[in-house]
Amino acid sequence: MFGRIHFALLGTAAFLGLAPCAAVAQDYPAKAIHWIVPYPPGGTSDFVARLMGQKLTEAWKQPVVIDNRGGANGNIGTEMAARAPSDGYTLLLVANSLSINQSVYTNLTFDAVKDFAPVSAVLRAAERARGASIAAGKERQGIYRARPLEAR
Repeated sequence: MFGRIHFALLGTAAFLGLAPCAAVAQDYPAKAIHWIVPYPPGGTSDFVARLMGQKLTEAWKQPVVIDNRGGANGNIGTEMAARAPSDGYTLLLVANSLSINQSVYTNLTFDAVKDFAPVSAVLRAAERARGASIAAGKERQGIYRARPLEAR
């Protein structure tokens, strides 16, 4: 249904990257992490967040609570994250809709550039366009041929 999806989970790299931080911020996280997924449960984003949330719970010894807030092309959950305190205890898992929505919707209450700070890339997906496979990790992701559909 989705074609081949390659997950580039940065689990090992993230955990190795967090090791030096342990000496600096030994008390983080001191409470549960609230991870907002602005898409409905059962999809790829939910699966990735739950998989990574479980590993982060084990590494941090604090619960990572996944909160699915789907609707309005991700805007409901994204607005909820924008209103959360910027204390490092609320995470947001987004797809490319975060940048697209800024152009499509004129009445958003958040700014994707000013209200959020990127933390990490979580996954890349290989896409299929008209039968041609675009390999994950290449800069050509999301580029499609501009030609009309041919009669079959």
